[in-house]
Amino acid sequence: MRQEQRAAKDKAKRSEYRNREESVQQEILQLERELGIAKERRAGGSPAIRPAPRAEGETERGALPDFVVIGGKKCGTIFLYHLLTQHPLVERAAGKEVHFFNRSFDEGIEWYRRCFPTPRWKDGRRSITGEATPEYLHHPLAPERMAKVIPQARLIVLLRNPVDRAYSD
Repeated sequence: MRQEQRAAKDKAKRSEYRNREESVQQEILQLERELGIAKERRAGGSPAIRPAPRAEGETERGALPDFVVIGGKKCGTIFLYHLLTQHPLVERAAGKEVHFFNRSFDEGIEWYRRCFPTPRWKDGRRSITGEATPEYLHHPLAPERMAKVIPQARLIVLLRNPVDRAYSD
């Protein structure tokens, strides 16, 4: 799919391939989740890890993110997201950059929920999840959309000296 995306000369075609790739990533995450649940049921369930009690508005598909990493290009968002997801209580989204608040907002909140795993409890602590999409920082509608959809989420903003960032780019 990525080869087709790179080969496409038309911007609309590249966007279509990108959207298809994101949909495939979400389907893979959902299938992995279902496989994990099936394995857990077959094994009799794990007492140490169990689904978190769902708050009002959360569905079996997944919860809304607990954090969102935003920032400028070449400011370390990929590295920070990688470090955060190494923690045993931080679960990955379907993709690092979900692009919901700038490109896919018309897909709806349920589409966004499918990008995230259902929270789990381990040793009395709830897992969290999040995403990192630097472009939210520059989209004019992203702040308002984020305030309405995920008011409880923590925003992690990474900035860098503009001269150093330009040299890095």
